[in-house]
Amino acid sequence: MRLINSHLTRGLIYRCFLRLLPAFPGTVFSLFWQLVNLYGTLPALILTVLFFQSAAILVALLIMTASLFAIDFQTSFIAGAALIVFLILVWATATLYVNCRLRLKQYHLYCSTRTALILLGLLLCNRLPELKLSPGMTFWEMHIKPNRAGKLEAMEPGSIARNIAADYCRAKELLGPGAVIFGCSPGSFVRHMQEAGLDAARYTVWETVIPPHRSRVFGRERPFYFYIVQ
Repeated sequence: MRLINSHLTRGLIYRCFLRLLPAFPGTVFSLFWQLVNLYGTLPALILTVLFFQSAAILVALLIMTASLFAIDFQTSFIAGAALIVFLILVWATATLYVNCRLRLKQYHLYCSTRTALILLGLLLCNRLPELKLSPGMTFWEMHIKPNRAGKLEAMEPGSIARNIAADYCRAKELLGPGAVIFGCSPGSFVRHMQEAGLDAARYTVWETVIPPHRSRVFGRERPFYFYIVQ
């Protein structure tokens, strides 16, 4: 009984179950961005809505079962939808709070999960990320800030490298050594990362299955790369 009580809300790896709250929307939204890259905005929106709707239906069925069908499906579905909205708000609040604290120069970070990282590695690169799991590990998807996107070509390489170095140091300082940052981008930032002084053992770069000519929408044809930074 003592063992059960001690592990009621604590796992052997993760000590706090509250990190589960933003996990579901974080996973779905990470997949959404890459579904846009792979299939387009409309299919990505439809699939994302279906994900959330399916989750709401599942919660509704659980509520009905737990109440021994005393609660009708309509009320249960409304409760399930409200729970999904609450989880999205938790994810959005956590993401906004972290970005307000970090104030990175070149990137925005979005709360994500190891599940999203594994799925994106398979979806974009047909590869599984090799990471040593630790209790303090957190996962963040990175995107270039909207005011920077499309303007990197006009920036000096040294300026990009300095921004990467500053953002990396800031992220590690506030998020801790267990933070794993990942994302997909057209064009290679490896040279800039090397100039920024990042240890090559701390990051992984894979070319994705996205055809290079699809990057013309960004103004230039170049391969897409998937980055994992620890």
